[in-house]
Amino acid sequence: MSIGDFFEETGLAMHEAFLTTLFAAAAKKTGGRSTHKIGIGAKGSVEVCAELPIPEHAFWRPGRRFDLAMRHANLNNLDDLSADYRGAALRLFEPGAELTDPDAGELDLLMNTGDSTVWCHVAMFAERMRLAVRGQLAKFYERHPAAEERYWGGLRRAPDNYEGLAYYSKVTTKYVGVDGVTRGCRYRLIPHVEGGEWDGVESGLPTQRDFDAGVEFTERWPEEERPKDLLRAAYDARLQKEVIQYRLQIVVRDVIEDWSHPVYDPCLPWDTDEHPWVDLARVRAEAPLPHAQLEPLAFSIAHAPESLGVFPADAADDYTSVGDLRSRLYAKAAAKRPR
Repeated sequence: MSIGDFFEETGLAMHEAFLTTLFAAAAKKTGGRSTHKIGIGAKGSVEVCAELPIPEHAFWRPGRRFDLAMRHANLNNLDDLSADYRGAALRLFEPGAELTDPDAGELDLLMNTGDSTVWCHVAMFAERMRLAVRGQLAKFYERHPAAEERYWGGLRRAPDNYEGLAYYSKVTTKYVGVDGVTRGCRYRLIPHVEGGEWDGVESGLPTQRDFDAGVEFTERWPEEERPKDLLRAAYDARLQKEVIQYRLQIVVRDVIEDWSHPVYDPCLPWDTDEHPWVDLARVRAEAPLPHAQLEPLAFSIAHAPESLGVFPADAADDYTSVGDLRSRLYAKAAAKRPR
C-alpha cells in the first residue's frame, strides 16, 4: 500500500490530524480565517417566536430575546462576483453582553447556501482535500458524481445580495427538550417578507456556462467589471439606512443512536412534506458591526449549550463525523489566528 492509499483509507484520528494541519496552516498564512476569510458584519437582535410547534426547549423559550452579532461572507473567494458558496454566521448573546468579546455568547449558528453538504462524512471530506492539494480536484467529482450535483446546488455566482439568499446548517445537531428526550434539529435562515412568505427564489444560481466551465473555474467572468466588494459594500450601505430582517427556521425530528443512520447524513436534505420548516425566531440586522470588532469573533459549531451541541462520531464514515470534526477543527484553526 502506498502512503497515499494509507491516508485515503485511514481512520478518523488520522483524517483529523491531516485536516487540522491543513486548516491551521491556512489560518496562520492569512493571519485570519481558514475559510470565509473576508466578511461583512452586523449587530442586531433575535426574538424567539411567541408560539413554537416543536417540543419545548430551555434555550428556545417563546419570546426570549438575544443580542446578535452576524457575519456574511464568501467561502473561498475574496471576489464577491466569483462563483462561491455564501455564508451566514450568527452569534446570540444575552441582552447587554459585550458583542466584541470573542469568548462571550450563548450560541453560534453557521449556515451556507445549498441544503446539503458536498461530502457526507470526514473520510469523503479528507479525500476531497487531499486531491485538491494535489491539484486533482476534478478527480474527486469523477469518483463521486452525486457530490458534483450537490456542489452546484450551493454555488452562487455574483448573486444580487447576501440577504436574499437562503442559508442552511445541513448538519444534524442535538435538540434535548425539557422532557429530557434527545432529538435532532437543523436550521435555515431565509429572507423575511413582511406580511407574506418568501417565494424561495434565489439569485446567482449556476447556469449552463458554469457547468461547461467546470467545478474548478470559480473566477468572475472575464467581462465582469463591477468591484470585488460589491456585495459587502451594498450590505453595509443598506444597513446604514434600514434594518435587514430574516427568519430563522428549524426542523426537529426523532433520531436514534446510530451515527450511520440517514437522519444524520448532511448530504441528504430532510423531506419537507414530512418534516416541514417552522419559524423559530425573527432576526434583525440593525447596524453595521465594524471589521475590527467583527473579526475576533471565531464562530464555531462547538459554541453551543450541550442541549444544542453536536453528536459524537466513532468512525470517519459516520454521518455525524462532519459536525464532530468541525467542533474541534475550528477551535484549533482559530488558535492560530492573532487576537
